[in-house]
Amino acid sequence: MDIEWKGKQITSYLNTKWLGRSLLYMEQLDSTNIQAKKLGEEKAIQGTVVVTERQTAGKGRRGRNWISPEGNCYFSMLLRPDILPEKASMITLVAALAVCKAIEEITQLEVRIKWPNDVVCNGKKLCGILTESSTDELHLTYVVVGIGVNVNQKEFAPEISHMASSLALLKGEDVNQARLLGSIMNWFEVYYEHFLDTEDMSLLLQEYNMLLINCGKDVRMID
Repeated sequence: MDIEWKGKQITSYLNTKWLGRSLLYMEQLDSTNIQAKKLGEEKAIQGTVVVTERQTAGKGRRGRNWISPEGNCYFSMLLRPDILPEKASMITLVAALAVCKAIEEITQLEVRIKWPNDVVCNGKKLCGILTESSTDELHLTYVVVGIGVNVNQKEFAPEISHMASSLALLKGEDVNQARLLGSIMNWFEVYYEHFLDTEDMSLLLQEYNMLLINCGKDVRMID
């Protein structure tokens, strides 16, 4: 597929004011987070989004490799919030909420959040979110939110097949990646602006908790 045309297909689903209006689409990248951080250092504007079909060096939490086969959604959003650095981690929760709302909108699947930011359906993980930030002394210079959604992947490695799935496997048919990506960005911009209004999750807490599958349950944290 023509790269320029694919980028235009994604933007055709956007209803945003600023998010994704500057969009870099490549068929293959090392990592969308790596590229978005480079753009952050190069003073790219807030709302710049990097999208790819395949990652060769995708990263998950705690430095784990993120396997990135073709057929899914991999993208990173560059943000420049005027907030204290210690508040940046909450943007990950905002992203999880946006992904849930978009998946429900596009597929009608009932998805939930496994605290803090795993998006799951029928007990299986559908999405990974990795937020990274850069600070200059005591101020944030930028935040990069990387999101990978298992969209049309049909097979998983034996060691993770019991815990991971895709939208296509759950729905029984392929899902339009560009449409899903546009919906995620549309929801994220709305929720992110609510977050910036208060610099916390207070305006989003009720909606987030309604989707939280392990609300009220014991969880184990690994530092």
